[in-house]
Amino acid sequence: MGLQENQERNLPPASLIGPLGEWVCSATPYTEVDPAALLVTTLVSVGALVGRRPYLWAGDARQSASLFAVVVAMTPKANRGLSWIITRRLIEIVDPSFARHQIATGLSDDKALLETLRSANHYSKRLSAPQFEDPYDAPKVLVHDPGFVRTLGNAGRSKSEISRLLRHSWDGVPLEFRQGRFRIERHHIGIVAHGTFDQLVQELSMKDASAAFLNRFIIVVARRQPLVVDEGYVPFEIVERSGATLRSNLARSRSFTVMERTTEAEERWREYYRELASYDPGGLLGILLARSTRQVLRMSLIYACAEASERIELRHIEAAVALWEYCRWSTEILASRTPSVVSELEKELYAAIAASGTKGLSLSEQHNYFGRNVSAARLRSARNELEIAGKITSTMERRNDSGRKVTVSRVSTEH
Repeated sequence: MGLQENQERNLPPASLIGPLGEWVCSATPYTEVDPAALLVTTLVSVGALVGRRPYLWAGDARQSASLFAVVVAMTPKANRGLSWIITRRLIEIVDPSFARHQIATGLSDDKALLETLRSANHYSKRLSAPQFEDPYDAPKVLVHDPGFVRTLGNAGRSKSEISRLLRHSWDGVPLEFRQGRFRIERHHIGIVAHGTFDQLVQELSMKDASAAFLNRFIIVVARRQPLVVDEGYVPFEIVERSGATLRSNLARSRSFTVMERTTEAEERWREYYRELASYDPGGLLGILLARSTRQVLRMSLIYACAEASERIELRHIEAAVALWEYCRWSTEILASRTPSVVSELEKELYAAIAASGTKGLSLSEQHNYFGRNVSAARLRSARNELEIAGKITSTMERRNDSGRKVTVSRVSTEH
């Protein structure tokens, strides 16, 4: 199996292995939930339940079972939230205490995440012997963000800490909240976010992606499934059976530390790694897929922990790659519908220059208009395109008594 395009655009059967695959195959016939959305949501949740103790090495960086995902509904009726509702029932069977104390809602500001981390840290300390300091111990939190578009908008603000918190959460480095007033040294966070296709297409841009947190998320498209009366209901015995299996397996997995691949898995992973690492489509899509190898590593780790396997087997690698293919396709169709960053920036810059009237905007004023969050090179490129198109003109002139000339752009009188 290689990294071919997913022509049928269905969830690959190879991704449905072990207890996770059994859970998805057993639950989906009873509801309108998209199997891909349910698998990814469960994968993130299981990773959060495992904790930071089991890990893999990638270079000098530890890769734990922390996973972030965005479930993107193709239409408002694709019922993106159903995968979370069903998975929440499973979590309550696997670990009732986790469900009560260690799930946060919302990412649009840092309040929910901070409070849940502090609560989880207090809860985990009460459970551990005070005379021992476990270097692998950390508060575990699963975040459900039903309004990811709002989070994207807030992250783009100049004073927002969301982008930095998300980057550091995924990377596993210490978190600082409220300009450093609160600090969490160790943590283990999983995130399941939701948004609709049309909303994300309008909000997503290279400007957001360059903030370097969007490629910490895997993207999975959720499509509308065949109708089931009242959206259906997964029978309790299915939830209980899958929950009991995962509870037993995760109890064993939490004792694992560094995980290694079998010889067969290592050989195949070397092949997959070259394919994944060499795929660079550039632009927004390239940014969104930049962490493909580490995302696959983390997914393979979670697949193994769900089976209580002490080593990463070939089937875990192949399941992770198969799921990544679907997520990559999801990312490709999302990025393909997003307005190009150049045309978007040109449009905003032209509107700003037009609003300035005959006074025009100097280069410094143009930077200030974008909160100085857009690089000089990107602004220069957008300005050049507008000048070539004849929409604006830029001239050198004196604007104050200092005698120093500055470049001023105005809307072309011929446009």
